[in-house]
Amino acid sequence: MAEENNAAEGSNGRASTRRRRRTWLKRKEKWLVVLGVVLHAVYMLSIFDIYFKSPIVHGMDPVTPRFSAPAKRFVLLVADGLRADKFFESDSDGNFRAPFLRSVMIEKGRWGVSHARPPTESRPGHVAIIAGFYEDPSAVTKGWKANPVEFDSVFNRSRHTFSYGSPDIVPIFCAALPHTTWNSYPHEFEDFATDASFLDEWSFDQFQSLLNRSKEDQKLKELLLQDNLVVFLHLLGCDSNGHAHRPFSSIYLNNVAVVDSIAERVYNLLEDYYKDNRTAYVFTADHGMHDKGSHGDGHPSNTDTPLVVWGAGVKHPKPVSNHSDCSFRFVDDHMHDAPTPKEWGLHGIERVDVNQADIAPLMSTLLGLPGPVNSVGSLPLDYIDMSKEDEVEAVVANTKQILNQFLRKSQTKEANSLYFKPFKPLDDYSSLLDQIEDLISNRDYETARKLSEDLRDLALKGLHYFQTYDWLMLMTVIILGYIGWMTYILLHVLQSYTPLAGYMFRKEQTDHQTDNTRKVQLCGCLFLGLLSIVLFMERSPPLYHAYTSMTVFLWTQIFSEYRFIKALWKELYGRRINYFVKILATGAFSVFILEFLVNSFTERKLYTWCFLVSGVVSFLYLLKLIPWRSGIPIFACAACWFLSVFTLMPAEIPDNNRLVIWSGVMIIMIGVAARLLDLRTEGRYWLSICNHDKKKPKFPMLFQLQALLVGLSSVMVSISTSHRTENQELLALHQIINWSIAGFSMVLPLFSENGLLSRLTSIFLGFAPTFLLLSIGYEAVFYGALALVLISWILVENTLIYSSKVRRLSSSFSGMEENVILDGRYLQLSDVRIPLIFMVLFNVAFFGTGNFASIASFEISSVYRFITVFSPFLMAALLIFKLFIPFLLVICVFSAITKLNRLPRLACYFLVILFSDVMTMHFFFLVRNTGSWMEIGNSISHFGIMSAQVVFVLLLFALTNIYTKDIDIGSVDRSSRKAIISTAGLELAYLLVTSLLRQSWDAVQKQKIRTAADPNAQMALYDISETKHPNTTIISFLTPPVTLQDQQARIPSTTLKDTKFPLFEFLCNKGTPNFSVNELAINFFAVNFNILNQLLTNLVDISSNSDSLILITGHSFGGCVATLFTLWLLQSLDLSKVKRPLCITFGSPLIGDGNLRQCVLQFSKWSSCFLNVASINDPVPKVFLTASQASDYKPFGTFLLCSASGCSCFEDPNAILQLLVETSSQSAQIQGPNSGIQQYSTFDLPVPL
Repeated sequence: MAEENNAAEGSNGRASTRRRRRTWLKRKEKWLVVLGVVLHAVYMLSIFDIYFKSPIVHGMDPVTPRFSAPAKRFVLLVADGLRADKFFESDSDGNFRAPFLRSVMIEKGRWGVSHARPPTESRPGHVAIIAGFYEDPSAVTKGWKANPVEFDSVFNRSRHTFSYGSPDIVPIFCAALPHTTWNSYPHEFEDFATDASFLDEWSFDQFQSLLNRSKEDQKLKELLLQDNLVVFLHLLGCDSNGHAHRPFSSIYLNNVAVVDSIAERVYNLLEDYYKDNRTAYVFTADHGMHDKGSHGDGHPSNTDTPLVVWGAGVKHPKPVSNHSDCSFRFVDDHMHDAPTPKEWGLHGIERVDVNQADIAPLMSTLLGLPGPVNSVGSLPLDYIDMSKEDEVEAVVANTKQILNQFLRKSQTKEANSLYFKPFKPLDDYSSLLDQIEDLISNRDYETARKLSEDLRDLALKGLHYFQTYDWLMLMTVIILGYIGWMTYILLHVLQSYTPLAGYMFRKEQTDHQTDNTRKVQLCGCLFLGLLSIVLFMERSPPLYHAYTSMTVFLWTQIFSEYRFIKALWKELYGRRINYFVKILATGAFSVFILEFLVNSFTERKLYTWCFLVSGVVSFLYLLKLIPWRSGIPIFACAACWFLSVFTLMPAEIPDNNRLVIWSGVMIIMIGVAARLLDLRTEGRYWLSICNHDKKKPKFPMLFQLQALLVGLSSVMVSISTSHRTENQELLALHQIINWSIAGFSMVLPLFSENGLLSRLTSIFLGFAPTFLLLSIGYEAVFYGALALVLISWILVENTLIYSSKVRRLSSSFSGMEENVILDGRYLQLSDVRIPLIFMVLFNVAFFGTGNFASIASFEISSVYRFITVFSPFLMAALLIFKLFIPFLLVICVFSAITKLNRLPRLACYFLVILFSDVMTMHFFFLVRNTGSWMEIGNSISHFGIMSAQVVFVLLLFALTNIYTKDIDIGSVDRSSRKAIISTAGLELAYLLVTSLLRQSWDAVQKQKIRTAADPNAQMALYDISETKHPNTTIISFLTPPVTLQDQQARIPSTTLKDTKFPLFEFLCNKGTPNFSVNELAINFFAVNFNILNQLLTNLVDISSNSDSLILITGHSFGGCVATLFTLWLLQSLDLSKVKRPLCITFGSPLIGDGNLRQCVLQFSKWSSCFLNVASINDPVPKVFLTASQASDYKPFGTFLLCSASGCSCFEDPNAILQLLVETSSQSAQIQGPNSGIQQYSTFDLPVPL
């Protein structure tokens, strides 16, 4: 009794410890997820400190020009979204679309192409034109509405500015200036369903009304007659029409004529009003327009914009001469087309291209104003009609203005640096300025101009030098931080989700662990404090402290685990070479896949080859596992090949609404096929994923309703498109229907059945209506193709589970106390494939229909079915949600597959984060600051998007958990459970590890504790105990200790018949007329025959009159008795009417020869009733074997062989014998059979799921 109490107390203590550690692990992982989100969010901001640091500096004095102003006023006309080629080229009839401005280029002024810098959006473009610098892209995130610029501009320096146009542009420049008169139309005017050229007419009408009012308003007239005036008209029509109708549409091209007419009317109005020829005019655009009706990226159709300048102070046209700016390199590091395209009809007139920021100093020079203090534009002298002296003075003023920025940045950095490294080329800038002044005094204007331009170039380089001054330090900190984070994640996975950690740590544990950890943490705190002091003295930004703090913290945590790392190294060092080969092969394959994904960011066609090869490989591999008639190999191959087509298609999706409509039909067909598969398919390869619950579903018509909504969304696509084609406004009723379909359909999957295939089919159909309503072309077909590949992934994983010859089961039983798993089983090396496949599919969900240009430049007409009035945030939200829908589908399937494989989901999430960060590190190294701006921007975008992916993947995991958390794997009724048990023993073992194995072992342990040792007992069973569980009756057998020497003798069945013990004669048949069994086991059985006979009668009654499962178990020779008794019981039952009993033995020796195995196999369902659990360190199961394998003993049933690193399940008798023989050297010296029980007492069997 004392022993039993002590054992019970020990068991309760271990359970309590496990609960505490599980609670601790949950807290740690919540903290780890939060740390990961914060870390990636902070580290992602580092790209703004490294590459996108704001160029704005304050404290410079404006440079007053030393020349007279050529003009008293100037007019800035910006045709938003007007691309250069559509402006310059003629129409199909040979007529030019902008006749007035064309006459200006030929007769009155100069022309060229203004090269914009990505992101080619409205705010950055206008900032470059009006303020002369390229606003850091982080400013775009501040929004567009009511966000005044925080820097100097030409408008600031003017006496007064009159501005009319869009509410998204005019207020940000004029709202905060007291010396402005401005107005903008309401947002509701921006309706993409109409011709937006009336917006341009509105701006002109406002300006015309201003001039008309001045005839009656004396103060206004006096203001208009002063100098240094600016008139700014923002003409939005081309941008809105380009988005809604494309730049090659008649509406867009007609809008070009509208802005030309406005330019002519403005010119005539002002010339008639002033009659002094002192007005300068600038006509340009902030960005162009791509053929698909979008902008934002660095495509020439977006960066090339027209520039026409004429009026006071502007040179007249001149023929093409030897002088040309063809060698001038612009912000996107390319040279303009030379000669000018013939289609433009301007090949005989000199073309002068500029950077977009050069327009600001041009306008300041025309008005004789100080340039904007933050401008980095270079004055284009080819546009200025001034004397040589004034030209030099204008260039000197431009140079000094840029030099002042450099000097200010240099002074600021020197004042805040403990060790300052100056920009050496400008150490003698003052002497260069003196030299320029001397040259001007000596009237050597040409030399003075060239020297000024050289000094200006050096100043621009100096600005770049200080812009990237902290680049090396930040790069080092961030790189170390990412390496530390990946190492920390890897250590956590090894400690929490593999059987390796506890086994090693028990061997290395000491009493000084806590003290050593505290020492490491103290050293980390001291080092962090020292770094913080240095950063504080240098007045570094707060984010610099955040970067260093996180990096030091991570490495402190890593060094705190130095003992585990040391133990891990010792453990790996002691492994066989094959283990290292497997690790290296897995690592190499993982790196190959990740490198493939990195390269796919710039070459999406790689996915075509990927899925072509994947289709062939999956077909050939599956053919080895399952018959081709199952259809799975062919389906997997076909699905992969179908998906491979989409990355060959253009990223700019062409309009094809018929394709969208027919895609709805395809989606319904896929849903119907999946539904039929779910309800009607039987077989070992389908049970876990199909819904065999015979209970009536709560919502029997849910599938039909979802299919109806998909069809209805296709109809609404057709109706909405017809309205847009006919330039009609979309009815409010149609918008309400579209919003209702999209919202309602996404809620329905929550009410679907919780079978794996049932729920995933419902999710697929639930998001389909929204995706169709946001689609314009082939991306709707891609949605169905992606779903087919995801289904094939599920089928492949399910096939691997049930067809693998060597199956890793739930967990490692040893070391369970040191390694607590919250759900599922331990990770294995082969499980790496699942997060890798997820990474590929997650990325193809994006690259299948686009590329990174799709983020900045999108097809705005895809939101037309929900909203037609311009609303940038709502439109962006809809487009981003459209991008996320394929991601959500992939993550839902990924979550389902982790359940299907019984994998701990958080472990897989951490592996996904780890792999993502490997790619993030690669992109961090690929970031470049040379070459074209498009190349620079793309390289930074890859890093930023990949960093953001790590964050939003976690958020999407949480979101999709709403849909997948209650998915039930193998949710089957009793008849289905019988089907599972009646298939392969492999499936039996898989079922048993969930609960029955634990119950069996608990019964053996309790029986051992209850039975006192009796060395004199020889033949009687120690104990036959019966234990009741819900729906389970457990019978356990325990034998007394015996000496195993000379106990391997076998007795033939013929001898049993002669001795009048023909109990097992029913096993014999014509093919196998006799067999042999272990003599000692038969003796145990014979001596206790009366007791066993009565037990048999009771169990037959229980089985016939109830639905209870009979579970028979035993340890050592008690397991032999349990096996014989189970065979006897099986023969006594009508298996067509009752549940078959199960027999689970622990550490039992083999019981019979090969003939006995053949006799058992003649009953097709019997072999799967036997599970033999054996430890490789237990000598008892191997006592009847020899190294030569000459033993006549042969196993039958399923063997679960356990070791410290895990468990493997085998059915092949030769493989079982070989493993038992090979591991016999690891066993202890042969002892009594019950001594082996210690091997199993160290196991902590799985908790029932």
